[in-house]
Amino acid sequence: MSFLRRLALIALMVTPPPFALAEPVPLYLHQVVGVAENDSLNIRSRPDAGAEILGTLPPNSFIDVLETSPNGRWAMVTYDFTTGWVSARYLRIAEGQNPANGPPSLPGVLMCQSSSPSWEASLSAQGGLITYELADGSPWYKGAEGTRRRVAPVTRLTTGSGRSYDKFLFTAGQYTGVLTRARCVDEETASQYAWGLDLITAQGLLSGCCTATQP
Repeated sequence: MSFLRRLALIALMVTPPPFALAEPVPLYLHQVVGVAENDSLNIRSRPDAGAEILGTLPPNSFIDVLETSPNGRWAMVTYDFTTGWVSARYLRIAEGQNPANGPPSLPGVLMCQSSSPSWEASLSAQGGLITYELADGSPWYKGAEGTRRRVAPVTRLTTGSGRSYDKFLFTAGQYTGVLTRARCVDEETASQYAWGLDLITAQGLLSGCCTATQP
C-alpha cells in the first residue's frame, strides 16, 4: 500500500468507522464492587429486578458500561457474548476512566473479535505503547504457531482545537489500527460493545468490536 493511500484510509477513520458503529459512548469501564467472592451479579434482560436472568458477572471483574437506564439505577453491559442490564449500585468507575478528571486513558487490555470474517486480537496498552496480538488462524496471520505479536506507539487523535477524542491510532508492521470508543454491534451475535477496531493493511480492511477487561 502506498504512503498516500494509507494516509487517505487513516483520514477516513477519523469519521465514524463503517463497522456498525454509532455515536461515541460517554460511558466508561467499571468494576464490579460489593459482591461477595462466592456470589455474582445478575445480568437481566431488562432494567428490572424481576426480569429474566441472562447471565452473571463475577465479583471484582471489569466491564464496559454501554448505557444507563433513565433513573440511573441500571447499566447495560456485555459479558461472555451476552448483552443485558445489571444493578448500577454494584458498579464503580475504574481508575483512570473518569472523564471528570480529564480524558479517560486507553484501557490496559482490550479483547477484539469479529464473526465475519472470523478473527480475534488482543491489545495491551501501557506507557504510550500498545502490544497487538493477532490470533492464529485470523486473516493475514503469518508466523509461528500462537500469535503474531507487535509493539508500537499509540496516539490519541485530536481535533484542530486540541479537544481529545476517544479515538486512538497505532501502526505495527504492516498493520495500521484505529481504536474508537463508540457503540459497536457484532452483526452475527448481536452483542454490543463499547469499542470498535479497524485494522488497515495493503490487503484490505478488517473491522471488529472490542471489550475492555482491565483498566
